[in-house]
Amino acid sequence: MKLKRTNKLIPIEIIRAAVNGDQFALAYILRVYRNYIKTLSTKILTDNDGNL
Repeated sequence: MKLKRTNKLIPIEIIRAAVNGDQFALAYILRVYRNYIKTLSTKILTDNDGNL
């Protein structure tokens, strides 16, 4: 699956606020990267016999 690339960067003020514990800033960053995280963390697991 190809990921759509955007040229929009998260403002440094939001990143700094998230690092300092601002819950709204952290939620914003997670919302921006939601689909990216979901794509990378989704994997079909199988056992040694190939069963799902």
